[in-house]
Amino acid sequence: METDFSKFSDERLLRDFVKTRSEISFAVLADRHSQSVFNACLRRLRGKRAEAEEAAQAVFCALALRPEKALKSKSLLSYLHYLSKYSSLELLRTSKTHREHLNKFQQTKAPQSTAPDQAFEKMEMLNLLDEGIDKLPLPLKSTLCLHYLQGRTKKETAHIL
Repeated sequence: METDFSKFSDERLLRDFVKTRSEISFAVLADRHSQSVFNACLRRLRGKRAEAEEAAQAVFCALALRPEKALKSKSLLSYLHYLSKYSSLELLRTSKTHREHLNKFQQTKAPQSTAPDQAFEKMEMLNLLDEGIDKLPLPLKSTLCLHYLQGRTKKETAHIL
């Protein structure tokens, strides 16, 4: 009889991964949280899908390399949200540095946009939302992440927490 890992809690899967480096445990965690991590990265990177995919991969690489750090956090989802913030910011920083070097090489400036469009304004608003979520105490952060970012119902959120 095969074990259904998908029914295990995040904490149990994470502890199993830390102890045995179980690929199945990690795969279930990654599958469970990949969409919310990607969405958080996508918002921070202003809708740039390729960059968001890269940042989300960096989040799960960091989790795979140092899963013990996630165990110290009260909630894996909050920890992943934290990693997505820094992974996205690091990608923005390195992209900016790359662009600066490229501009110096080409000795040209990119044209500046004269008026932000609605999509840009929406992304800015979502970035402010992420910053606000980052400042919340852990119980509220976990609740908001589960309900609004993962799309869980209030009943599911209450059951998880």
